[in-house]
Amino acid sequence: MQPSLSVLFLLSVLLASACQSAESQPKVGALSLALSTQAGGETYRLTQAQLALKGPLEQELSAEGEDPILLTLPIGSYTLELKDGWVLSRADAEVMTQVAASLDSQNPASLVIGPGATTEVMLRFSLSDGTSMEMATGDLSVGVSVESE
Repeated sequence: MQPSLSVLFLLSVLLASACQSAESQPKVGALSLALSTQAGGETYRLTQAQLALKGPLEQELSAEGEDPILLTLPIGSYTLELKDGWVLSRADAEVMTQVAASLDSQNPASLVIGPGATTEVMLRFSLSDGTSMEMATGDLSVGVSVESE
């Protein structure tokens, strides 16, 4: 018994639709790395920081320049490590003043970039004066949180 032409046509339409649906799924996501935030009426910025992104795509990032840092990444699991040498500064008028801070969050931080998805990762810091601070913006937001002791 041979299949009818209408059954063959229906099968070919379904197969083409399934292939098209798989192809239309995004194979990338986005990373937005926030470098500044406001806390307690003050503006803080992470500077002199080098970050290592490891996963399906490996890349070194610098905290100098654009804020936020925007990247398009292949989907998958990543880690983002804040390397030693970073500086947290407070904006005083038009001058940036370094503040004493310690990193409280897991380093490296684990994250997943999903197809067209938004993921949030938070780097938390503590200031020695007791001020708390968090940074969070973008598709994947890697921010900073500060708490005073």
